[in-house]
Amino acid sequence: MYCCLPILQRVYSYRLKFNLNQMEVTVNQQSYSVSENCSLQHMIDHVLVVPVNGIAIAVNQEIIVKSDWPSYVLKAGDQLTIIKATQGG
Repeated sequence: MYCCLPILQRVYSYRLKFNLNQMEVTVNQQSYSVSENCSLQHMIDHVLVVPVNGIAIAVNQEIIVKSDWPSYVLKAGDQLTIIKATQGG
């Protein structure tokens, strides 16, 4: 079983129907429901499905270095900000 269930729907849809030990986290001001003990890496790979090249992630306004993503466990109510590097000037 994945540590983050790939429930890509908003928090309010299935959360009331099933007790899956879910918690709510916010990513760029959008709420997601994930299972407890979800790592930051798993959230990126299996829930958000975003490419990891050229992004930085802050949790509760603190940058998390990429090497810590696999071991960083999210907590209920965490606020994630994903920033993508762009070119241009």
